[in-house]
Amino acid sequence: MTKKTYEVQADCPHCGTHQMLHIEASEYTALPQGKAPEALSSCPDCGKPYNAPVNPDSCAEWDDFCNEIHPVPQV
Repeated sequence: MTKKTYEVQADCPHCGTHQMLHIEASEYTALPQGKAPEALSSCPDCGKPYNAPVNPDSCAEWDDFCNEIHPVPQV
């Protein structure tokens, strides 16, 4: 059985390079409750590490599982 993964769009804050990250569902559940999910990434162009926010705007596959684990406040 394959693990559920999510594709997350991220832009390097150092050089602006756009990339797609692949995050496993188990990585979401490992975060403390109330902490906004972030994916640790390393830019393929400049090589600098950065934290990419994971939310409904950056993840087209955001679903009920994500909302249950890390609810996004409604504005």
